This record gives sequence, C-alpha cells and structure tokens, in this order.
Amino acid sequence: MQETSLTGQCAVCSASSARRCSKCRKVSYCSEEHQNIDWKSHKNHCHPPSGTIVNVSAILFPANETQPRLVSVKCTVEREIDDDDDTVIYHADFEPFLGKTSIGRQLITNIGYDGVELEHPISCYIRDNFLNDGSPLNQSIVKLMNGRAPHKWSGNVLAMKQVDLYSGKLLKASMSDLPTIAEYFKWYPKEISPEDMNEEITRLFGKNAKGVKVVTL
Repeated sequence: MQETSLTGQCAVCSASSARRCSKCRKVSYCSEEHQNIDWKSHKNHCHPPSGTIVNVSAILFPANETQPRLVSVKCTVEREIDDDDDTVIYHADFEPFLGKTSIGRQLITNIGYDGVELEHPISCYIRDNFLNDGSPLNQSIVKLMNGRAPHKWSGNVLAMKQVDLYSGKLLKASMSDLPTIAEYFKWYPKEISPEDMNEEITRLFGKNAKGVKVVTL
C-alpha cells in the first residue's frame, strides 16, 4: 500500500512520484505494479519509524490447550540510529502470552540437532523459571510430540521468527514453521559428548587448535 508524500523518484523506474511505501515511508513508487516488483528486495529493509507499534504473527503453544495457534504480538519499533536498518529492534510485548515474569529464550538455528541451517532463525520464548514456578505441563506440545518430547515444557511457549541470527527485526511466523519447531522439541535438550565438542572446537578453531580442551563434569 502507498500513501501520498513529498515528490520523490520511483525505486524501479526513477519516474517522479508523490507516493511512498506506507510502512517505512522511505521509498517512493510511481505505481502499485512497481511496488510489487520491488517488494522482494524492499521487504528486508522495510521497517516503520522508531516508536511505531506493529503487529507480528507468532505461534503460541498454549499450556492448557491441545493445539498451537497463530497469535498477533504487539511490537514497538526502535531505531538505534535513524535511517540505519541494521539497528532496527522490535520489542515484543510478551505479557499477554507469558505473564508478568522474566522471559527466557531458546534459539532455533537449524532443522533438527545439526540439520540444514535456517535462513530465518526462530526464537521460542518461555517463562524463565517455568520448571519451578508452578506452570502446568504444556499440553499443546505434549500432543504435538505424542508425549515424546525429552524436555518437560511447561507454561505457554511463544515462537517468533527473526530476519537473521544477529538481527533484532522480526518476521511474520506461520503454521508452516511448525515442523521446524517440532524437530527442535524432538531433540532438546541433547547432551553434547566430548567427541562432539571436540569436533565443534576443530570446526571453529582448526585442527591445530591449542589451549582448548573439554572438561567433563
């Protein structure tokens, strides 16, 4: 969608245009057709001004229900540096879904334990002390995993999608993300053996890494 603005140049054809993207209000287009053409490139940089409230789709795993569902999470946009898209942060309001408590996060970066790396990581937000604060066992995860999840997820769990691993920007999640999250629930928490740890050290530091060792407690 577009809104009227000061005259600028269309991002596609450079024609004079008095309409701009209604979300970020930064890029001009002469027509809806050209906005659609540019969307694949523009969407990764299209973020509203600092202080704007936006709604972002997330997957809620309700503790007392048997089915996960999509919810809309209110997020406040912050730009640490004006006109620098790399400093955009979305501050999500977790309280309606997780309660008034400290929030923990489990980051999903791969499909399964060591499968294909995700283009857009997924963060599962939880009540930080859910194992000790009386939160009920999460029935939607129990059903999704047929009772085979090794971790006793309790309380609500909220899954949100990031632009990339280091970004504070969020994308809309969809139910198509559910299988990836289920793969995470299938293996977490997996104990890392000394052999696996040594392989990771070699990957990070090379075969001739010195002064790095695994201490097993």
